[in-house]
Amino acid sequence: MRRMRRLLLAGIALIVLLVGATYHFRKTVQEGSAPPPPQTLAPHLNTASRDWVYTHTAGGCPVVEVRAAEMEQLREPSQFDLKGVRLRLFHKCGEEHDLVTSQQAGFDPAEGSLYSAGDVEITLALKEDGPPRERLMKIRSSGVRFDAKSGLATTDEAASFKFDRGEGRAVGATYDPQARYLRLHRQVELNWTGQGPQAKVMRIETEELTYREEHSSVHLGPSARLTRGSLTLEAGPSVVTLEEGYIRKVEAQKARGSDSYPGRKIEYAARHLTMNFTPKGLVESMVGDGDARLEAHSATARTLLLTDRVDLEFDASGTDSTLKKAWANGRGLLESSPIPREGVALPETRVLKSETIELAMRAGGEEIDSVSTHSPGEVEFLPNRAEQRRRRMEGDRMWIHYGERNRIRSFRAVGVRTYTENRSRQGQAQPPALTRSQDLQADFDPGTSQLTKLEQWGGFRYSEGKSHAVADRAVRIEPDGLMRLEGSARVWDEQGSTAADRIRLDEKTGVLTADGRVSSSRTPDSRPTPSGGMLSTSEPYQAKAQRMVSSDNHLKIVYEGDALIWQGSNRLKARRIEIDRKARRLNAEGDVVSQWMEEAPQQGQAPRRSVPVLTVVRAPGMTYLDAERRATYRSGAKLTRAGMDVDAREVRAFFVPAPEGQGGGNRLDYAEAEGSVVIVHAEKDRTRRAVAEQAEYRLEEERIVLHGGRPRLDDSLRGSTTGERLTYFARDDRLLVDGVEKRPAVSRINRQ
Repeated sequence: MRRMRRLLLAGIALIVLLVGATYHFRKTVQEGSAPPPPQTLAPHLNTASRDWVYTHTAGGCPVVEVRAAEMEQLREPSQFDLKGVRLRLFHKCGEEHDLVTSQQAGFDPAEGSLYSAGDVEITLALKEDGPPRERLMKIRSSGVRFDAKSGLATTDEAASFKFDRGEGRAVGATYDPQARYLRLHRQVELNWTGQGPQAKVMRIETEELTYREEHSSVHLGPSARLTRGSLTLEAGPSVVTLEEGYIRKVEAQKARGSDSYPGRKIEYAARHLTMNFTPKGLVESMVGDGDARLEAHSATARTLLLTDRVDLEFDASGTDSTLKKAWANGRGLLESSPIPREGVALPETRVLKSETIELAMRAGGEEIDSVSTHSPGEVEFLPNRAEQRRRRMEGDRMWIHYGERNRIRSFRAVGVRTYTENRSRQGQAQPPALTRSQDLQADFDPGTSQLTKLEQWGGFRYSEGKSHAVADRAVRIEPDGLMRLEGSARVWDEQGSTAADRIRLDEKTGVLTADGRVSSSRTPDSRPTPSGGMLSTSEPYQAKAQRMVSSDNHLKIVYEGDALIWQGSNRLKARRIEIDRKARRLNAEGDVVSQWMEEAPQQGQAPRRSVPVLTVVRAPGMTYLDAERRATYRSGAKLTRAGMDVDAREVRAFFVPAPEGQGGGNRLDYAEAEGSVVIVHAEKDRTRRAVAEQAEYRLEEERIVLHGGRPRLDDSLRGSTTGERLTYFARDDRLLVDGVEKRPAVSRINRQ
């Protein structure tokens, strides 16, 4: 019993011990798992916490979200100090956001602003879901202030940028995530790289920059400088347009720039300049508006283009851009000045003016290939050497083609007018040579750029002082000084006129050659020489032939092929007629026919005949000497006058000035015949035939004298008369005979 009691007490004690141990254990566990008691806040804090979050929405879309690893709320001033800050600025209703990170920042709930004095990094345009964009921009700065309601971020401190196409820096920046623009306040520098491993960096320097993501545009101002390799552009306010992250276009105000290549340099300027770039950063086109200027320098020439607007096209297929074409619109002026080089003759300076000019460069962009106008214009050739002459060409359209070293090769124009300045002679200024035609083609020596051939057609007109010419086509050969006129050609001056199918002028020799249906005229000399010759210098004369050659300032003229010369009613025809005005000599060969019309006396003069009398002489050849006023017909001549024919081996005609009232000019005074002379005088019912070795015919008295070779006169009514000398008066039918056998020396024959 006692033993059972002891066992029971031991069991109760054990149970109490176990319960106590269990209580103590549980109490210990509970005390170990309970949170520590809160620390006492500093006096200047209202509250503090970890993993702090602030959000702001508008219209159901998130605008701003601020997260901080640690947050402390100050009592004075009312502000939150944040550490480990991550700020998200939402756009597109939360589809994208910009991420701002900073080690420390201060948040003012009253103003809704967040400020970080330390380093801040901003990453733009992160996607809420999905992989990040390829073209991210990161901005690093300090002293950044954010508007928690709008997300606007600003700083006045230095800022740097990095993006997939480059990097940059500035002092002061403003970023608006809602409007999607970034403004860099001052001292902006950006380096932009195009696509490809060989792409060069575009460096942008400006006072202020604004980037607008909505328009993919970058605004620069008030001045800007862009540099890429040797390309430099300086301008006023400018706009850079981006495409797929690279610079696609630059629009600049008050721009001027340059680009250099091996052996050449291009300078350009305009009030408004637009440049378009390839993804590699090469210039592919350029447009200049307002006082546009393009100047290209090479080893051989300086080319200057001035216009209201210029459009430039570049070849960007290689590693550099080279000028390919240029278009000038509005008051275009293109000047090409040669560069002096030792041992090379300097060509002329060329100045082209037109409202529209197109310029094409040869491969490589160093030399001009062609220039054309699309509106009326003019080109002027300015001499650079003493032997060159100033020339100007105007045309409705013009095309100029160049060879090597910017030397002109050919010139083509329509609706043309030309002006060529002549050198002074003996101190006297000479009138310019002027031409016009529908079409013009000029060829130049590729080695010297000197004119070699000038061809004009379609209503060609020429004038040089008092000298003029027209033709269907004109060809001028230089430096020989030859001009060919073809098709309805005609030349004239104050001395006369010549028309033919073709006319050739030799300026060096002064020889004029006309071929095909030649027709010419000669005006009276300004100081005529008194003469009773065959061709009076005081009367105009005309001529026709198949060919004419004039030389020695028209003092020597040769007509060939059915040649005909006439002056008033007097005419001379032959296969060839040669006039030497200096020697006062005329020669005709081949089927010579000359005629003179002796006019009837006017009222009040002594009557001699009632109608004009025509005198005609035919012979194989004729020579006229003005000093003797004598025309000699050779090799069998025949004179016909008023029913009388005179045949002889040679006939000599002598002239005197015609009396007033008979048309002026000259008239036949008397004629001599020699060698087998035969004279036949036929009337209505009577015929007389005379033979002799020599004969004289005096027209004024109508007296015929026969002598030599026993002259003989056969009369169909009176028989025959022979004597040493016979003198017959046709007007009153008298015959004087000298030396007749068994008869008186003088006899009278009465008309029956």
